[in-house]
Amino acid sequence: MIAQSSQATMYYNFARTYGRAGNTGKSLDYLFRAFNTGISPPEKFERDESFETLRNVPEFINLLESLRLVSEASLLDMTGASLEAEESLRNSALLSPGYAYPHYLLARHYALRGLGEESLEHLKKAVSLGFKNFCMIMAEEAFEGLRARPEFQRLLKN
Repeated sequence: MIAQSSQATMYYNFARTYGRAGNTGKSLDYLFRAFNTGISPPEKFERDESFETLRNVPEFINLLESLRLVSEASLLDMTGASLEAEESLRNSALLSPGYAYPHYLLARHYALRGLGEESLEHLKKAVSLGFKNFCMIMAEEAFEGLRARPEFQRLLKN
């Protein structure tokens, strides 16, 4: 998924701490921050006892499903042309509106299909939700056709 950063790890540890303390709101807030700033869910994330108090919280359930859909989309198509992958990413974004990564992947998907406006729309959404891996954005070949556009350049400056 996304390269892990120390800030993302810090947010994830805060999420675990608040989860163990029973503060579901702060735990969820920091989970979204962790995922939006670059942490990949650990292999046993769903079974982590730190999140026991979140098991029945709809936002947590939706986040788990959203993460599963992102993984499914990645397995379906690495080239960005799969309509099934697009559907999985759209569903992921709908399930967890605060999760930025599905929007980044949709931006990539649309860029690969030559749909610049749709791509920029989702890239803006990803950044507004906290996706700040600008190195990843700049390295993504799919965005080559968008780099000269003022909207794209503004996104990277903010």
